[in-house]
Amino acid sequence: MICVLLCCVTAIVCSLIFSTRPADPFGNGYITNIFDLTEVNGELEKTQFADGFQTILKTYRKTDGKSVYFTLKEERKSSQNIMTSTIKAVIDRSYQEGQTEIYKERFDLCGFPVVYNKEISTLDDENAVYIAEIQAYMDTGAEQFYIEYEEWAIGETNGFQSYLETVIIAKGNNNDFKFQ
Repeated sequence: MICVLLCCVTAIVCSLIFSTRPADPFGNGYITNIFDLTEVNGELEKTQFADGFQTILKTYRKTDGKSVYFTLKEERKSSQNIMTSTIKAVIDRSYQEGQTEIYKERFDLCGFPVVYNKEISTLDDENAVYIAEIQAYMDTGAEQFYIEYEEWAIGETNGFQSYLETVIIAKGNNNDFKFQ
Protein backbone atom coordinates (compact mmCIF):
# COMPACT_ATOMS: atom_id res chain seq x y z
CA MET A 1 0.00 0.00 0.00
CA ILE A 2 2.79 2.43 0.89
CA CYS A 3 4.61 1.45 -2.27
CA VAL A 4 1.52 2.25 -4.41
CA LEU A 5 1.03 5.55 -2.61
CA LEU A 6 4.70 6.45 -3.08
CA CYS A 7 4.49 5.64 -6.81
CA CYS A 8 1.38 7.83 -7.18
CA VAL A 9 3.01 10.76 -5.38
CA THR A 10 6.14 10.38 -7.54
CA ALA A 11 4.06 10.29 -10.72
CA ILE A 12 2.13 13.42 -9.69
CA VAL A 13 5.32 15.33 -8.80
CA CYS A 14 7.00 14.32 -12.07
CA SER A 15 3.98 15.33 -14.13
CA LEU A 16 3.86 18.74 -12.40
CA ILE A 17 7.55 19.33 -13.00
CA PHE A 18 7.46 18.44 -16.70
CA SER A 19 4.07 19.97 -17.54
CA THR A 20 4.69 23.42 -15.97
CA ARG A 21 7.94 24.11 -17.81
CA PRO A 22 7.79 27.60 -19.36
CA ALA A 23 7.59 27.77 -23.14
CA ASP A 24 10.40 30.33 -23.16
CA PRO A 25 13.07 29.35 -20.61
CA PHE A 26 14.53 32.88 -20.58
CA GLY A 27 11.13 34.59 -20.31
CA ASN A 28 11.83 37.17 -23.00
CA GLY A 29 9.88 35.86 -26.00
CA TYR A 30 12.86 36.07 -28.39
CA ILE A 31 14.92 33.52 -30.33
CA THR A 32 18.43 34.08 -31.70
CA ASN A 33 19.92 32.22 -34.68
CA ILE A 34 22.98 32.48 -36.90
CA PHE A 35 22.18 34.59 -39.95
CA ASP A 36 23.57 35.63 -43.33
CA LEU A 37 24.83 39.14 -44.26
CA THR A 38 22.78 39.24 -47.48
CA GLU A 39 19.60 38.60 -45.51
CA VAL A 40 20.56 41.26 -42.92
CA ASN A 41 21.09 43.86 -45.66
CA GLY A 42 17.75 42.85 -47.16
CA GLU A 43 15.97 43.79 -43.93
CA LEU A 44 17.76 47.13 -43.41
CA GLU A 45 16.05 50.17 -44.96
CA LYS A 46 18.54 53.05 -44.99
CA THR A 47 21.93 51.41 -44.53
CA GLN A 48 23.74 48.18 -45.31
CA PHE A 49 26.80 46.36 -44.05
CA ALA A 50 29.98 45.49 -45.92
CA ASP A 51 31.45 42.01 -45.58
CA GLY A 52 33.96 41.02 -42.92
CA PHE A 53 31.94 40.03 -39.85
CA GLN A 54 32.83 36.67 -38.31
CA THR A 55 29.53 36.30 -36.43
CA ILE A 56 26.06 37.45 -37.49
CA LEU A 57 23.05 36.67 -35.33
CA LYS A 58 19.37 37.47 -35.83
CA THR A 59 17.06 37.91 -32.85
CA TYR A 60 13.36 37.70 -33.58
CA ARG A 61 10.05 37.39 -31.73
CA LYS A 62 8.80 33.88 -31.09
CA THR A 63 5.17 34.93 -31.50
CA ASP A 64 5.26 36.33 -35.04
CA GLY A 65 8.80 35.66 -36.30
CA LYS A 66 9.39 39.40 -36.84
CA SER A 67 13.04 40.49 -36.76
CA VAL A 68 13.98 42.63 -33.78
CA TYR A 69 17.74 43.13 -34.13
CA PHE A 70 20.92 41.75 -35.65
CA THR A 71 24.21 41.38 -33.80
CA LEU A 72 27.34 41.54 -35.93
CA LYS A 73 30.78 40.79 -34.43
CA GLU A 74 34.20 41.26 -35.94
CA GLU A 75 37.83 41.02 -34.89
CA ARG A 76 40.82 42.27 -36.88
CA LYS A 77 44.48 41.73 -36.02
CA SER A 78 47.64 43.21 -37.46
CA SER A 79 51.20 43.69 -36.25
CA GLN A 80 50.25 47.15 -34.92
CA ASN A 81 46.78 46.62 -33.46
CA ILE A 82 43.90 44.39 -32.46
CA MET A 83 40.35 45.62 -33.02
CA THR A 84 37.07 44.08 -31.91
CA SER A 85 33.59 45.40 -32.57
CA THR A 86 30.03 44.43 -31.84
CA ILE A 87 27.25 46.20 -33.70
CA LYS A 88 23.63 45.66 -32.75
CA ALA A 89 21.35 46.84 -35.57
CA VAL A 90 17.84 47.23 -34.12
CA ILE A 91 15.08 47.29 -36.73
CA ASP A 92 12.04 46.96 -34.44
CA ARG A 93 11.31 50.49 -33.18
CA SER A 94 9.39 49.12 -30.19
CA TYR A 95 12.56 47.43 -28.88
CA GLN A 96 14.41 49.75 -26.49
CA GLU A 97 17.92 49.38 -25.15
CA GLY A 98 19.83 51.68 -22.85
CA GLN A 99 20.05 55.46 -22.82
CA THR A 100 21.01 57.37 -25.92
CA GLU A 101 21.49 60.79 -24.30
CA ILE A 102 24.73 59.91 -22.50
CA TYR A 103 27.13 60.35 -25.42
CA LYS A 104 29.48 63.35 -25.57
CA GLU A 105 31.16 63.28 -29.00
CA ARG A 106 29.73 63.09 -32.51
CA PHE A 107 30.39 62.73 -36.25
CA ASP A 108 28.15 62.05 -39.28
CA LEU A 109 27.96 58.74 -41.13
CA CYS A 110 25.71 58.17 -44.17
CA GLY A 111 24.01 61.48 -43.37
CA PHE A 112 23.12 60.45 -39.79
CA PRO A 113 24.78 61.50 -36.52
CA VAL A 114 26.90 58.97 -34.66
CA VAL A 115 27.21 59.90 -31.00
CA TYR A 116 29.81 58.21 -28.85
CA ASN A 117 31.93 58.12 -25.73
CA LYS A 118 35.60 57.29 -25.96
CA GLU A 119 38.02 56.23 -23.26
CA ILE A 120 41.70 55.90 -24.10
CA SER A 121 44.11 54.38 -21.62
CA THR A 122 47.80 53.56 -21.75
CA LEU A 123 48.85 49.96 -21.28
CA ASP A 124 52.59 50.51 -21.71
CA ASP A 125 54.09 54.02 -21.78
CA GLU A 126 57.52 52.81 -22.92
CA ASN A 127 56.18 51.07 -26.04
CA ALA A 128 53.26 53.51 -26.57
CA VAL A 129 50.57 50.81 -26.33
CA TYR A 130 47.12 52.35 -26.07
CA ILE A 131 43.63 50.95 -25.57
CA ALA A 132 40.60 52.76 -26.97
CA GLU A 133 37.15 51.71 -25.74
CA ILE A 134 34.20 53.31 -27.50
CA GLN A 135 30.43 52.99 -27.05
CA ALA A 136 28.36 54.60 -29.80
CA TYR A 137 24.80 55.04 -31.04
CA MET A 138 23.36 55.94 -34.45
CA ASP A 139 19.69 56.32 -35.41
CA THR A 140 18.63 56.46 -39.06
CA GLY A 141 14.91 56.64 -38.32
CA ALA A 142 14.54 53.07 -39.61
CA GLU A 143 17.45 51.39 -37.80
CA GLN A 144 19.20 52.04 -34.52
CA PHE A 145 22.82 50.98 -34.08
CA TYR A 146 24.41 50.25 -30.72
CA ILE A 147 28.15 49.90 -31.21
CA GLU A 148 30.93 48.66 -28.95
CA TYR A 149 34.44 49.11 -30.32
CA GLU A 150 37.77 48.29 -28.72
CA GLU A 151 41.22 48.81 -30.20
CA TRP A 152 44.62 47.91 -28.76
CA ALA A 153 47.31 49.72 -30.72
CA ILE A 154 50.94 50.68 -30.79
CA GLY A 155 50.80 54.43 -31.31
CA GLU A 156 47.58 56.20 -32.27
CA THR A 157 44.14 54.59 -31.84
CA ASN A 158 42.10 56.65 -34.27
CA GLY A 159 40.49 53.82 -36.18
CA PHE A 160 36.90 54.05 -34.95
CA GLN A 161 35.39 56.50 -37.44
CA SER A 162 37.25 55.06 -40.44
CA TYR A 163 36.24 51.55 -39.36
CA LEU A 164 32.54 52.48 -39.28
CA GLU A 165 32.87 54.16 -42.68
CA THR A 166 34.09 50.83 -44.13
CA VAL A 167 31.37 48.61 -42.62
CA ILE A 168 28.17 50.74 -42.58
CA ILE A 169 27.22 52.43 -45.84
CA ALA A 170 24.10 54.14 -47.17
CA LYS A 171 21.66 51.81 -48.92
CA GLY A 172 22.26 51.77 -52.66
CA ASN A 173 25.92 52.85 -52.51
CA ASN A 174 27.33 49.52 -53.67
CA ASN A 175 30.34 51.29 -55.17
CA ASP A 176 31.35 52.35 -51.66
CA PHE A 177 31.80 48.79 -50.33
CA LYS A 178 35.28 48.27 -48.97
CA PHE A 179 35.68 44.55 -48.41
CA GLN A 180 38.28 43.57 -45.87
